[in-house]
Amino acid sequence: MRGSNGRVFLDKKKIRGATLLEVLVSVFIMAFGIMALMLAQLKSVGSVREAEMQTRVALAVQNLAEGMLSNPDVRTRTEDETKYTGYEKSGTLDLAGSINNSNKCNGVREAVINCHREKFEADLRRALPNARDVSYSIGKDGVINVRWEEVNDQDEFKFSYTLQVGS
Repeated sequence: MRGSNGRVFLDKKKIRGATLLEVLVSVFIMAFGIMALMLAQLKSVGSVREAEMQTRVALAVQNLAEGMLSNPDVRTRTEDETKYTGYEKSGTLDLAGSINNSNKCNGVREAVINCHREKFEADLRRALPNARDVSYSIGKDGVINVRWEEVNDQDEFKFSYTLQVGS
């Protein structure tokens, strides 16, 4: 429909329908944007949780390494490398075990070694409460290796952390 000045006038009912359609499309697009933002937020929370878990394991391993460095074998003149006998152990960690909160490791060498290992296991229990198949090994050469699995939703992740003491 044209007016006297040549402009085109649209029917008001058609304009209302087009505006409603524009609003519905914009709400639909905005909803998808919000869902994408929520998904990104959930992924970042999961990544932060994994990083925190790995940091706690690294801290537990470093605490054990400090204990090993403070209590190595006696060095002889013929050897030029330090050994950490008495610390070697490997196996699966029982996460349901008790946590020893004692901070004092003193006495004879064997008692100190057992105290350091118990504190290490307690630190791992605290660091990995929801993990499964947690295992670790401490070698005579000072290599500490921790492995564990995490299950989030349907995803399964395997992690490991290794540290060479004294290097």
